Amino acid sequence: MVEKIERIARTALWFVLALVFIAIPIGVVKARSGESSAVADVKAELKKAEDRIADLSKPKGLTVFSPKSLGMYLAGLRLSTAEGVMNFTNATDEAGILCLKAVAKNGKSGEISESISACHEVKPYESNASITFLFAGGDLHRICAQVSDCSISVAPTAEKPKQ
Repeated sequence: MVEKIERIARTALWFVLALVFIAIPIGVVKARSGESSAVADVKAELKKAEDRIADLSKPKGLTVFSPKSLGMYLAGLRLSTAEGVMNFTNATDEAGILCLKAVAKNGKSGEISESISACHEVKPYESNASITFLFAGGDLHRICAQVSDCSISVAPTAEKPKQ
């Protein structure tokens, strides 16, 4: 009878020892791996959200910036280099490619000289942006003997940027 009790007690002791040294560490490892997989899942979701935000903040390709959004600008002629220069500030959150041409007009004779088209990538809220227009030198000097003889205006160009 004592031997039976001793045998049952030893079996229970071995069972408790097996539980403490084998089953509990396996459970702890599984719990930790479950926590780390949950952390990995949260990190993956965070990475997806960051990528989505980055994708949404990127422009969807080249868009045409409307000259109507331009507002006020300053423009002038440089006869020495046969150039026209226009400075402006984009006070909107719009962005895109702005393509314009300049027209120099002699106020007395009414003759005009057109520049080649010039394009500029306009960024949202860009300040002090500048576009340089190139004129045919001989043509501009013939029409505008002096800068005071001519005025400059800008107009949208029919050309659209290729995407």
